[in-house]
Amino acid sequence: MMLKQHYPDTVMECVKNMMLPSDNYGRFPGNAHNVTALMRSIREFIVYANFSDPQPGMAGRFSFVASPGIGNNSQNPKDWQVSLINSNPQFPDDLTSATSYITGAAGPVSSDLRMDRYVSALTQPQLGVTTGNWYGAFGVATSAPLSTPAGVIVGNSGLYPIINNQGLISTISLPIGQYYIVLTFAAPNLTTPGSYYLVNGVNGAVVDPIAQQNWWLNNLGTTAGTIQIFAVTIYAANQSIAIESTYPAGASSFGRVEISPGFFPNRTPLIPLNGGLFSKVRTTGMTVLFSNMIAPNYCGGTVVANLIENVSLESNYFINGAQNSLAMWEALSEVNGRPCYKGPVEDGAYAFWVPLDITQTAFVRPDAMATVGYPQLVFSGQYTNAAGLTGIQEVGRVQMITSYEYETVSNVPETDYPEGSLDQLDLLLTVFDKSPVACSNPTHKGLIGKFIKALPKVVSDVNGVIQAGKGVLSTFGM
Repeated sequence: MMLKQHYPDTVMECVKNMMLPSDNYGRFPGNAHNVTALMRSIREFIVYANFSDPQPGMAGRFSFVASPGIGNNSQNPKDWQVSLINSNPQFPDDLTSATSYITGAAGPVSSDLRMDRYVSALTQPQLGVTTGNWYGAFGVATSAPLSTPAGVIVGNSGLYPIINNQGLISTISLPIGQYYIVLTFAAPNLTTPGSYYLVNGVNGAVVDPIAQQNWWLNNLGTTAGTIQIFAVTIYAANQSIAIESTYPAGASSFGRVEISPGFFPNRTPLIPLNGGLFSKVRTTGMTVLFSNMIAPNYCGGTVVANLIENVSLESNYFINGAQNSLAMWEALSEVNGRPCYKGPVEDGAYAFWVPLDITQTAFVRPDAMATVGYPQLVFSGQYTNAAGLTGIQEVGRVQMITSYEYETVSNVPETDYPEGSLDQLDLLLTVFDKSPVACSNPTHKGLIGKFIKALPKVVSDVNGVIQAGKGVLSTFGM
């Protein structure tokens, strides 16, 4: 099989993006029928180690797993974008439990490590409109825009008549996503026995009261101006919110409804991921750079990095029994198949992600990324020359860069058709098959440059490309 003449331009763009996305953008080659856009996500976080861990041989250890997906807020750490082990008060034993990891929301990290730091912008809806049946002074099926800071649905003198008789229900229809709904009550006071407001989700929408723990505001003595806040999650287009109020015959109540986009991943079991910029998405590159932060006289020890198949992660990392898992650098360094990088922790480590087969290069809906079974990058290590260090210490800084190629209905990002063929994509996967993908920090740019420079010079047959590529990659991990 012969390569097409545009092989260097098409494939090299992809190779550069896979190995060094900090400096390059690139699409996977393939016979795509839809235009795609590109996006680069950069996040940084601190790695911690406990130098006072009471367990024998566990002081100074650290470990984390980095996934090429956007992640989610499930209770399964394997589905997260970053699973960073929490060694406070000691290195945990049960690595299947979400409580064994620093998520960011409950730990000393400034962003939620479970999900891409741009997940809200990528998966939540843009400002749109609300529609529904509104019972009140100005009729039914009223629409109002959502705007910053809040879309306010108003009526008489800024107060919307939510309901003005017994048993009527107002509905709110919203795009897939998360929102805050604020109800401000006006008059009369809700002191009449049998009077209440009830806010319900319809067809599976989730309504989570924030300021008032009881949805039924019955006999609470609510006065004019009282505010009730609800967090609302819409998972599907047929879902809506219903606001019901009941009063004695002839009575009426007035209030204001404010709706604004929100993002609160800790308030519901799973956030909706299919309502935003990403219609379908695939990861085209991910790199993880671990840099030592401990002074030279304390930084003796070892760091190991490698790409691990998803099935091996399930059976050898995310298990109950950490000391028998790949969270131990000794075990990670002995994984069969792809050679790992093992070196002094002072030099840090760099690794790049590659898909293992062509199914892992397919476009999927954002919420399906956790089910693809991507291989993930694992970093495990231990500081052993730690005389004088006690307690929890910041030992390393991580920069993680992920490149996404995505289909979108938005006109905002620049789009183009991917070039090349599936044959070229197969070639890339073959070049990287079982090859090392990790090395020390000081050597990574030199080795990647050598690899990229070598590929266009090889003969045009596939075997020549494979052998040349693997020849350069064999120097990784050394």
